[in-house]
Amino acid sequence: MYERKVRVLSLASLVSLIGAVACGDDVSIPSPPDVPPAPGVAGPAWSSFARDPQHTAVGAVASQDLNRIAWLAPLDLAPQQTNGELLVHYGSPVITSFNTVILPVKTGAAGGFRIEARSGVNGGLIWSADSDYLPPPHDWLPSYNLALTSSNSLYAPASGGKLLARDQADSEAGTVRSLVFYGAANYAANPAAYDGTVFIDTPITIDSAGNAFFGFRVTGANPANLVGGIARIDASGAGGWVAASGAANDSAVVKAAMNSATGSESTPIRRIWPISSRAQTPRSEKARPMSTRKWPTRPTASMAEMERRPIA
Repeated sequence: MYERKVRVLSLASLVSLIGAVACGDDVSIPSPPDVPPAPGVAGPAWSSFARDPQHTAVGAVASQDLNRIAWLAPLDLAPQQTNGELLVHYGSPVITSFNTVILPVKTGAAGGFRIEARSGVNGGLIWSADSDYLPPPHDWLPSYNLALTSSNSLYAPASGGKLLARDQADSEAGTVRSLVFYGAANYAANPAAYDGTVFIDTPITIDSAGNAFFGFRVTGANPANLVGGIARIDASGAGGWVAASGAANDSAVVKAAMNSATGSESTPIRRIWPISSRAQTPRSEKARPMSTRKWPTRPTASMAEMERRPIA
């Protein structure tokens, strides 16, 4: 029972730190635990935004009174307040089935991100890796979200619409590699063109087969002729994409809505429900859920449609 308490409270302590800053309190950024990581504890994982591909946010470990902080680690090393308010959306930590808590850490005033894997028992650092992710144009800073596959590989957003992938998320040793849904060769030929125009703008949804889905925004011309839409990268690293207008069957829809994760009908995902933003709205950042259209339960994109975009 004590081991399960640690799993819950370690995540709760992170939320309490964010809340204190967000409320405008004068808080200092605490130093994370400087201890060797404790041995892992087996239990159910929290693998992504709202835990699972359906985003149910239902934990498999019972909660308890939040009357103790197991450990603290900051998610923002340079919080910026505007008129006493913190205009930031923070990404969800993920927890492996071996109780490794993996944190998306903001390192700079306007961005800059690092991934930290810490022991859920005592917060000791197991491994860390930097990301070159650049946020899309925004008012509030959008969230930087991580996701775990069922085989315990970690995915994280990177610049130019890339994903970072690291196998064996609990292991101290591991290699981080890049996956590009429109083709690694395309990106390598002109990284600056993609870094400046293609931005992941939603959490990552992963099904049981290891297919990763995410929304992306395009702000200008690029060599691959990408436009805003939804991308898929499968477990082998092969990718594809569908334009937001095609997924929504609406030419006015030009991008996936910021911070809005795609949801799945089944596992592995056969059809998905994206959340979209229209071009013709008083405020372009305002999300328009597909479920408010004429067909609230109708799927809006199929795997076949997503695969119609060939990768050069």
